[in-house]
Amino acid sequence: WGTEGRLSLLKFMGEHNMNIFIYGPKDDPYHHSKWREPYPEKEMKDFKKLLEVAKANKINFCWAIHLGSGFKKGSKEDYAALFKKLGWMYDAGFRSFAVFFDDFGSADAEFHAEVGNRVLKEFIDKRKGCAPLIMCPNVYWGFGHPYQKTLGEKLDRRVHIMWTGRGICSDITADAVKKITEDFKRPPFIWWNWPCNDFKRSRLSMGRTYGLDTDADMKNQMSGFVANPMEHAEASKVGLFGVANYTWNIQGFDSDKTWKEGIARMYPCCASAMQTFCDHNS
Repeated sequence: WGTEGRLSLLKFMGEHNMNIFIYGPKDDPYHHSKWREPYPEKEMKDFKKLLEVAKANKINFCWAIHLGSGFKKGSKEDYAALFKKLGWMYDAGFRSFAVFFDDFGSADAEFHAEVGNRVLKEFIDKRKGCAPLIMCPNVYWGFGHPYQKTLGEKLDRRVHIMWTGRGICSDITADAVKKITEDFKRPPFIWWNWPCNDFKRSRLSMGRTYGLDTDADMKNQMSGFVANPMEHAEASKVGLFGVANYTWNIQGFDSDKTWKEGIARMYPCCASAMQTFCDHNS
């Protein structure tokens, strides 16, 4: 996306009642493979711009660190490096943090719970103004997995645990949410894989937002709801508009009506043409 794309999305989010942006792109080496190292000066200046625009739009801008397989269990040096990196980001203005374990490394629930608990108690709790910690686990879909149950038992209840649904890309149903809540011992923080297209990069995801349960109690059954967009920032806005409308008024959500009204609102000069384009990218 680049800084320009992120600034555009933050403004879009402010206009449509979305209130959290989680920064965690796997192609950012200082978030992932080079997590121990400080960001170069240029990147820090870009973060300052993003933080300013996020604040102006009442958005919680969360910085995530992906430890993957590069964090050694029981390593004092790695913990020291982790707290140092988080400290740099706190000093830069961040007050919301996430720790990721998805797609890399092993499914060691006790270790991941230990990391989350130490970040919470030795970093978050000792600093002013920090939002609750968010964790993306190694097993982030389905339910009933021993990893999920152990993580739910061992991880401090104040930490939000991300979850993509019954599958990696799937509907979010009240029944499935209740099952993962039993495993996590807390309501899940939904990280919905829409409108992302990393599994079908030759196609855009610009169809209607659907597959979300409108049960009356859904709002109380989730600790948060974020969408995972495409690598195309502007094209992602069609799907994100639908997500914003769902989270704003779950019971009143109408998938088809939201999709068409969103396209008309975002592209007033060419609404009919954009609707046709989106029809063909559904």
